[in-house]
Amino acid sequence: MKRTPEFVLGLVGSIFATVINAFFVIVVGFMPVTWDVSEAWGYFWIALAFSIAAIVFSCLVNKKTKLSGIMMIILAILIGFFNIWNFIPVILLLISGIMCLARNLPVQN
Repeated sequence: MKRTPEFVLGLVGSIFATVINAFFVIVVGFMPVTWDVSEAWGYFWIALAFSIAAIVFSCLVNKKTKLSGIMMIILAILIGFFNIWNFIPVILLLISGIMCLARNLPVQN
């Protein structure tokens, strides 16, 4: 079954989240040592790992729809928790995950 809208929304959201998180990892990495950025540094690395996992699950939408939908919803919540600036990718991943779980396609013979 073709799930092109779910794939595109999930891929755009997860790539956008990866770019935002990578940007924050680079920016926080160049902050002066005198600032207390160690906690933020860890949060941005965790969010980067979650956004890479979201890319993987958005690519698996056509093969494992239910698993991908559940994981995209969970990863969207986690990405939004660890980096608040990811509100647009979080919305895109949530929509894609909900569409994976709610949309029933007709059986093609």
